[in-house]
Amino acid sequence: MPLRLCPGCGVKKPTSGRCDSCRKQYEREKSRRRRALKGTTSQRGYGIDHQRLSKLAVAQHPWCTDCGKTSDLTGDHIVPSSKGGRNVLSNYAVRCRGCNTARRNREAEAAVF
Repeated sequence: MPLRLCPGCGVKKPTSGRCDSCRKQYEREKSRRRRALKGTTSQRGYGIDHQRLSKLAVAQHPWCTDCGKTSDLTGDHIVPSSKGGRNVLSNYAVRCRGCNTARRNREAEAAVF
């Protein structure tokens, strides 16, 4: 079996790809870059106001709007923040994490499950 070079440090090894130490460093850097591009939760519009309104919406309506589940609930913007939705209680719907993830970044009327 031919030896291959690690693209990170140049050490010879029997498999392709990075060696263990370089792979860990690469994954850390990749994660750091992804977080920097994505921004913090506050920068994306999910700060203290969103958390407070989300908890209030779940307390007032303790089941998923789409499927009726009563566990793992989240407060979800009806009109997404990225599309101009505001942090007001009337713009929140309660969804389980699965329905919220399936909906992605679409408005409620456009979401097809």
